[in-house]
Amino acid sequence: SLVSQPVAERFFTRQDLPPGSDWALGWDTPTPGNSTSGSAFSPRSVGHTGFTGTSVWIDLDRRIAIVLLSHRIHPIARKSRFGFRPLIHDLVMEGLGVAPPVEEKPEAPEVTDAEGPADAGSEADRGPSGTPLS
Repeated sequence: SLVSQPVAERFFTRQDLPPGSDWALGWDTPTPGNSTSGSAFSPRSVGHTGFTGTSVWIDLDRRIAIVLLSHRIHPIARKSRFGFRPLIHDLVMEGLGVAPPVEEKPEAPEVTDAEGPADAGSEADRGPSGTPLS
């Protein structure tokens, strides 16, 4: 393997830096009720999102990985929305039989350019410094 099990476990463990943070070393972890992972990943999951809408989430307990590849380009970047990430993750987990059926949720209001990027998102979409991750 590329790294030993103890090293991998350290990278996948919340560091609590700063206190209360949901971040592991280079990985996000699910934020209860408000995560880009959706609602079906176990607390012992890790993930990462990208600027173009990509994401990878790994449920370490269930040994399930979901990789979402998408592509947005610069001219529309400020108008893109990524609320679909958690929905897609939940739909895949439902399809795998490890999550209850997904209920349709009302769409969030559009954020204008004056307020920042439309996908600036929740705290689950932000790094420790508060900057948008995706």
